[in-house]
Amino acid sequence: MAFSTKKMYDEFMYQELGEKYFRHEEAISHLRDYAIESGAVAHYESTGEALQSYLDYEKKYLTKMFPEDMEANNQKTIIAILFKKTFCQKAFNIALPLLGTPFFIFNNNKASAMEGLLIGGHHKSFDNAFYQNQLFTLNTWGFHCRNFPAFLENRTSSWWNIGV
Repeated sequence: MAFSTKKMYDEFMYQELGEKYFRHEEAISHLRDYAIESGAVAHYESTGEALQSYLDYEKKYLTKMFPEDMEANNQKTIIAILFKKTFCQKAFNIALPLLGTPFFIFNNNKASAMEGLLIGGHHKSFDNAFYQNQLFTLNTWGFHCRNFPAFLENRTSSWWNIGV
C-alpha cells in the first residue's frame, strides 16, 4: 500500500495496531535522536562499532517503555528471520524477537527476503543504522517467505518490529 500523506499512514496503522503504534513511533524517534546527540552515529560511522553506552541506554529505555515486550523478548520466541538471498535462502544467524523490540543489523546491507513465523508482526526496515531513513514497512502473518523488491534488496541496515 502507498499513502499520500504521513497522517493517512498513521491513521491506517492506528487502525491496525492501536495505541501501540504511536508508542513505538515515539520510541523509534527518541532512540534515533539520542543516537545522533550522544555521538553513537558518528562513532559507528567512523569505527563500524556501536557504542556500548548507547546499547545500554537503548535497553534501559525499552525496558521502561515496553516492560511487557522486553519480558516476552527474554523468552526467545521467534517471529521472523531475515535472509541474505531471495526466496528465503541463506538465513542470517539471527531471529527477530516476538512482541516488538528493535533489532539492529548494523549496516550489513545483505537482507533480500524475510520469513514470518508463528503469529504476525509489523516490521520496519531502515536504510541506515540507528533507525534512520525508513525504507518500508511490512505486516505479515504466518509462515510466508517475502522477497524484497529489487530496489530494496541489500539496503536494510536496521530493523524494528512490533508483534501483534
